[in-house]
Parts: sequence; C-alpha cells; structure tokens
Amino acid sequence: FRGRSFFAELANRERTHVLNMAGLCFGTIPSLYREVYSGICPSDGSRIPKAIWQRCFKTTSLPDETLERIWGVCDPSGAGSLTRDGLYKSLALAAVAQEGRAVEERALKSFRDSELPTPTIATVAELRDTCLKLHRVKEPTELGLVYDELRSMDDVSVTLVPEKQGVVFKHVEYIVESKAMKSSVRRRYKDFESLYEILLSKYPYRLIPRIPPKKVAASSTFIEQRRRALKRFLLLIVRHPVLAKDEVVRLFLTTTGH
Repeated sequence: FRGRSFFAELANRERTHVLNMAGLCFGTIPSLYREVYSGICPSDGSRIPKAIWQRCFKTTSLPDETLERIWGVCDPSGAGSLTRDGLYKSLALAAVAQEGRAVEERALKSFRDSELPTPTIATVAELRDTCLKLHRVKEPTELGLVYDELRSMDDVSVTLVPEKQGVVFKHVEYIVESKAMKSSVRRRYKDFESLYEILLSKYPYRLIPRIPPKKVAASSTFIEQRRRALKRFLLLIVRHPVLAKDEVVRLFLTTTGH
C-alpha cells in the first residue's frame, strides 16, 4: 500500500465508503446526524418532506433566507424532500451558517480530515415530537404516538384478591389501580362486563376491545389468564384518545362499590 499500513488503508476505505453514502465529499459523520435522521425520518424510511425539515431547522434560529439557501444546496433537483444524504449535508451547512460563514458546499472542505460540525438545534426528542405533531395534523385519523407516550396516558394494574368473596355464592374480585386517576377500587367480572356493554352501546361505530369469557367453576389457570386479559382490555380503553375521556370509564376506575 505504498508506505501505508494495511489497517490505515482499510480505515481510510471505510471512511470513504461512509462519506460516499452520505453524499458528502469532506469530513466524517457525527453521531448527532444519525440520531436526528432516526428521529425525524418517516417510519417507512422514505424521504424527509420540506415541511418537516423547515419546522425542525427553525430551531437552529437561522434566518428564513439562510434556511432556504441551505435547502437549495441540499435539494438541487427541487424534489421537495431530502434523503438521508441531503439531511446530513443540511446539518453540516447549518452549523457552518451558525458560525457566520457562507452557505456553500465548499465551506465543508476545512473538515476534510476531521468530523463535520454539529449545529445548535433542538434535542432529538423535541424534533421527534415536532414531527409527530405535524403528522397528526396531516393524518388526523392516526394517533401517531410512540409507546412511551401511550404509557404516559395511563397505566392500570389488575390484581386478583387472594380469597374469594361472598357468603353462599363465592366470586372472584380484582383490585383495579389507575396511575392517572391515583385510584384503587375493587371490581368483579360482571363490572367489567357492564363497562364493555355500556361502551359498546355508546360507541357503536368504534372498535371496542372485547373482554374475556366467563366460566363456571373456573380453574386457577383460567382465572389468571382472564386477569391478564382484563388488564389488556383496560389498558386499551385508558390509552384510547376518546374512550379514556368517557365519564363511565372514569367512574369505573374511581368509584368504590359495585
């Protein structure tokens, strides 16, 4: 390899491969670039629309005309969206612009043998939140929440009361706890059944999750499986954008008695 060690040459080829993938001629790719891409890229891995890019890059506090110049450099064909390569380049140019330098691709030459600059921009979590809000406006029928956001809506637990209740006719009871309501109530299977039937009648055109079946002289295995199914039923209810706000659901989670 003419004076170069094998490993140095291999590292150089790998770096060149990464740069070619990113569509950049100079510098190496910071981890922030990949994090931003994963945060704002559509779930199907397609191109990043200009509307999303503009909203996210507004957080760089650069003037609109500067942002337009950056977009023009990264989207020369006028496609109206960016690939991952274009996003990486726009992040580098935004950092250059924040330093007061001209928005030109050749401005990145000074990073030939170093890592490309990282711009001052909103956190990845904030950028992701921005994209989700835009998606909800565009697709109002889709909730567009990630798992952590769904969990933050409410979390319920359904615990089996160890001893069966009742003097003559024994029945199983559950302790239902809601984090959002800060409540703990006792419920029988028939209470879950009533909640299901009321929601079904109030929302005939919505998909109401089904409850598990009832069984006489049920085994301990069946009772445990039904407990888990009742918890899933409640979780789907309390994390639904409409059903969770229903007064009947609130009463079920908070009112003591049967």
